[in-house]
Amino acid sequence: MSEVVPPRSIFHLGSAEQKERWLPRLLAGDIVATAAITEPQAGSDLRNLQTTAIANGNAYRVNGRKRWIKLGGVANFVTLLVVSDRSQGAKGGTTRFFVERALSPWAHEEIDCVGMRNLSFAEIAFDNVSVPQENLLGGPGAATEAFLRAIEASRALVALQAAGLGGHALSLARAYVGERHAFGRPLARFQAVQTVLAEAEAEIEAARLLALQALWLLDSGQRCPREASLAKFYATEAAVRAARAAMDCMGAQGLSEQAGVERCWRDAQMLTVIDGAPAIQRLVAGREILGTPAFV
Repeated sequence: MSEVVPPRSIFHLGSAEQKERWLPRLLAGDIVATAAITEPQAGSDLRNLQTTAIANGNAYRVNGRKRWIKLGGVANFVTLLVVSDRSQGAKGGTTRFFVERALSPWAHEEIDCVGMRNLSFAEIAFDNVSVPQENLLGGPGAATEAFLRAIEASRALVALQAAGLGGHALSLARAYVGERHAFGRPLARFQAVQTVLAEAEAEIEAARLLALQALWLLDSGQRCPREASLAKFYATEAAVRAARAAMDCMGAQGLSEQAGVERCWRDAQMLTVIDGAPAIQRLVAGREILGTPAFV
């Protein structure tokens, strides 16, 4: 899954004309855009991308499939990562396009998910789709560095989203235990409830600070693979634990859809996978901490 923000890719890769053409409309919300990175057989492994773009006169012919694309079924535009020269490897052979659906239509199939049901996820397919050369972002081989910067930003933002989600679950629990009485006193006066919620609050506060640290580095113009991955896996897992703690403190009410906290748990579980599962985040952070990759 990917939540890489299209305006960031255009900002880093686009020409002056492309920025003038697309950024104001994107930032104003006049067009719906998404990013297409993940493929059925390739999640975080850029070396295994199969979607190709072959030069054909003043255009490119695009073939391939992308999966778990947020808003893939309703977006007007998509920033598409493809292989343009396999001989150059993952770093030199990838290319980014900003594809307009009205001119370069793609097919899609919706994917039903356990959480984040206010969004749609889809698999999208390109079958000999012609994309104008003018929609190429940054030229052949320029996509990888911009992608890495964008994915770090997206991971930090997902971490911040997770912290907010976990915090909301805890606020629902606080309200409930303050009102619900058992054995002659509010649940809020039970030591077990206080310690569980205190531990969850500490994790959510730490998650929020990790996310803000990564975003601060990005705003300073720096790369932050270590900080973004630490924030991503810690915050999303903390949000799952916070939602579970809130559900436990609310008892049977926590299992009710009317209470709202079960939605927090489902959505938090979705965030653990988006933009790289926890195992991948730990490997990225470990590589940056130790200076050597766990895999080549």
